[in-house]
Amino acid sequence: MRLRQYITEVIKFTDEMTGSHSGQSNSKITAYENGKPVGYLEYTVYLDDVQISYIKSNKPGTGTKLVLYLQSQFPKTEIDWGMMTGDGAKLQKKLKNKLYIDYKTRNKIESLKAEYADLEKEEKDLMDKFDQGRIKITPKEGERLNFISDRKWDIEEELHQLSL
Repeated sequence: MRLRQYITEVIKFTDEMTGSHSGQSNSKITAYENGKPVGYLEYTVYLDDVQISYIKSNKPGTGTKLVLYLQSQFPKTEIDWGMMTGDGAKLQKKLKNKLYIDYKTRNKIESLKAEYADLEKEEKDLMDKFDQGRIKITPKEGERLNFISDRKWDIEEELHQLSL
Protein backbone atom coordinates (compact mmCIF):
# COMPACT_ATOMS: atom_id res chain seq x y z
CA MET A 1 0.00 0.00 0.00
CA ARG A 2 1.26 3.42 -0.87
CA LEU A 3 1.25 5.64 2.17
CA ARG A 4 1.78 8.74 0.03
CA GLN A 5 -1.78 8.59 -1.35
CA TYR A 6 -3.15 8.99 2.19
CA ILE A 7 -1.02 11.98 3.08
CA THR A 8 -2.88 15.23 2.51
CA GLU A 9 -0.79 17.68 0.60
CA VAL A 10 -0.12 20.71 2.75
CA ILE A 11 0.49 24.12 1.26
CA LYS A 12 2.87 26.41 3.10
CA PHE A 13 3.41 30.04 2.29
CA THR A 14 6.34 32.40 2.53
CA ASP A 15 5.80 36.14 2.35
CA GLU A 16 8.89 38.18 1.60
CA MET A 17 9.42 41.85 0.89
CA THR A 18 11.27 42.27 -2.39
CA GLY A 19 11.71 46.03 -2.31
CA SER A 20 10.42 49.35 -1.09
CA HIS A 21 10.51 52.96 -2.20
CA SER A 22 8.63 56.18 -1.47
CA GLY A 23 6.37 54.48 1.09
CA GLN A 24 5.46 51.54 -1.15
CA SER A 25 6.53 48.01 -0.31
CA ASN A 26 6.73 45.26 -2.92
CA SER A 27 6.26 41.70 -1.72
CA LYS A 28 5.96 38.16 -2.98
CA ILE A 29 4.01 35.26 -1.49
CA THR A 30 5.23 31.86 -2.63
CA ALA A 31 3.14 28.71 -2.17
CA TYR A 32 4.95 25.45 -1.48
CA GLU A 33 3.45 22.00 -1.66
CA ASN A 34 5.51 19.14 -0.28
CA GLY A 35 8.46 21.52 -0.15
CA LYS A 36 8.28 22.50 -3.82
CA PRO A 37 7.10 25.90 -5.12
CA VAL A 38 3.76 25.65 -6.95
CA GLY A 39 2.99 29.32 -7.47
CA TYR A 40 3.50 32.88 -6.34
CA LEU A 41 1.66 36.17 -6.00
CA GLU A 42 3.38 39.54 -6.22
CA TYR A 43 1.70 42.49 -4.52
CA THR A 44 2.32 46.04 -3.36
CA VAL A 45 1.22 47.96 -0.29
CA TYR A 46 1.03 51.75 -0.40
CA LEU A 47 -0.88 53.93 2.09
CA ASP A 48 -2.91 50.93 3.33
CA ASP A 49 -3.83 50.03 -0.26
CA VAL A 50 -3.03 46.42 -1.17
CA GLN A 51 -2.77 45.71 -4.88
CA ILE A 52 -2.07 42.47 -6.69
CA SER A 53 0.64 42.85 -9.31
CA TYR A 54 0.98 39.33 -10.66
CA ILE A 55 -0.15 35.77 -9.97
CA LYS A 56 1.58 32.72 -11.39
CA SER A 57 0.73 29.13 -10.56
CA ASN A 58 1.48 25.81 -12.13
CA LYS A 59 -1.12 23.80 -10.26
CA PRO A 60 -4.91 24.30 -10.38
CA GLY A 61 -6.31 25.98 -7.27
CA THR A 62 -3.02 27.54 -6.22
CA GLY A 63 -4.02 31.03 -7.40
CA THR A 64 -7.13 30.84 -5.24
CA LYS A 65 -5.11 29.81 -2.19
CA LEU A 66 -2.58 32.58 -2.78
CA VAL A 67 -5.25 35.28 -2.98
CA LEU A 68 -7.03 33.95 0.11
CA TYR A 69 -3.73 33.89 1.98
CA LEU A 70 -3.08 37.51 0.94
CA GLN A 71 -6.55 38.49 2.17
CA SER A 72 -5.87 36.75 5.49
CA GLN A 73 -2.82 38.99 5.94
CA PHE A 74 -4.97 42.11 5.39
CA PRO A 75 -8.38 41.06 6.75
CA LYS A 76 -10.09 44.48 6.77
CA THR A 77 -8.63 45.75 3.51
CA GLU A 78 -10.25 45.45 0.11
CA ILE A 79 -7.69 44.10 -2.32
CA ASP A 80 -7.19 46.04 -5.53
CA TRP A 81 -6.81 43.62 -8.42
CA GLY A 82 -5.33 46.20 -10.78
CA MET A 83 -5.30 45.27 -14.45
CA MET A 84 -6.22 41.65 -15.10
CA THR A 85 -5.86 39.00 -17.73
CA GLY A 86 -8.86 36.88 -18.63
CA ASP A 87 -7.71 34.24 -16.14
CA GLY A 88 -7.34 36.91 -13.45
CA ALA A 89 -10.89 38.15 -14.07
CA LYS A 90 -12.20 34.59 -13.76
CA LEU A 91 -10.32 34.13 -10.50
CA GLN A 92 -11.65 37.40 -9.11
CA LYS A 93 -15.21 36.43 -10.04
CA LYS A 94 -14.76 33.02 -8.41
CA LEU A 95 -13.53 34.62 -5.17
CA LYS A 96 -15.87 37.62 -4.98
CA ASN A 97 -17.89 36.20 -2.07
CA LYS A 98 -14.79 35.20 -0.10
CA LEU A 99 -12.91 38.49 -0.11
CA TYR A 100 -13.39 41.58 2.02
CA ILE A 101 -15.36 44.34 0.33
CA ASP A 102 -15.42 47.78 1.89
CA TYR A 103 -19.10 48.53 1.31
CA LYS A 104 -19.01 51.62 3.49
CA THR A 105 -16.39 53.27 1.26
CA ARG A 106 -18.03 52.05 -1.94
CA ASN A 107 -21.42 53.43 -0.84
CA LYS A 108 -19.82 56.74 0.16
CA ILE A 109 -18.19 57.06 -3.27
CA GLU A 110 -21.48 56.32 -5.06
CA SER A 111 -23.31 58.82 -2.86
CA LEU A 112 -20.73 61.54 -3.58
CA LYS A 113 -20.84 60.85 -7.31
CA ALA A 114 -24.64 61.14 -7.29
CA GLU A 115 -24.50 64.41 -5.34
CA TYR A 116 -21.89 65.74 -7.77
CA ALA A 117 -24.08 64.87 -10.76
CA ASP A 118 -27.06 66.64 -9.14
CA LEU A 119 -24.95 69.74 -8.50
CA GLU A 120 -23.69 69.78 -12.08
CA LYS A 121 -27.27 69.58 -13.37
CA GLU A 122 -28.39 72.42 -11.10
CA GLU A 123 -25.37 74.50 -12.13
CA LYS A 124 -26.13 73.89 -15.82
CA ASP A 125 -29.79 74.87 -15.31
CA LEU A 126 -28.75 78.15 -13.63
CA MET A 127 -26.18 78.89 -16.33
CA ASP A 128 -28.74 78.16 -19.09
CA LYS A 129 -30.78 81.11 -17.79
CA PHE A 130 -27.89 83.42 -18.63
CA ASP A 131 -27.39 81.84 -22.02
CA GLN A 132 -31.01 82.69 -22.81
CA GLY A 133 -30.23 86.41 -22.74
CA ARG A 134 -30.64 87.23 -19.08
CA ILE A 135 -27.55 89.20 -18.10
CA LYS A 136 -27.99 89.76 -14.37
CA ILE A 137 -28.09 87.13 -11.71
CA THR A 138 -29.89 87.60 -8.44
CA PRO A 139 -27.88 87.62 -5.22
CA LYS A 140 -29.59 84.35 -4.23
CA GLU A 141 -28.57 82.71 -7.54
CA GLY A 142 -25.03 84.01 -7.13
CA GLU A 143 -24.81 82.55 -3.63
CA ARG A 144 -26.13 79.25 -4.91
CA LEU A 145 -23.59 79.13 -7.75
CA ASN A 146 -20.80 79.85 -5.26
CA PHE A 147 -22.07 77.09 -2.98
CA ILE A 148 -22.27 74.65 -5.91
CA SER A 149 -18.72 75.48 -6.97
CA ASP A 150 -17.38 75.08 -3.43
CA ARG A 151 -19.27 71.84 -2.82
CA LYS A 152 -18.12 70.34 -6.12
CA TRP A 153 -14.53 71.12 -5.12
CA ASP A 154 -15.04 69.45 -1.71
CA ILE A 155 -16.55 66.36 -3.37
CA GLU A 156 -13.66 66.12 -5.83
CA GLU A 157 -11.17 66.28 -2.95
CA GLU A 158 -13.08 63.68 -0.92
CA LEU A 159 -13.34 61.33 -3.91
CA HIS A 160 -9.63 61.71 -4.51
CA GLN A 161 -8.87 60.79 -0.90
CA LEU A 162 -11.23 57.80 -0.99
CA SER A 163 -9.61 56.49 -4.15
CA LEU A 164 -6.07 56.51 -2.72
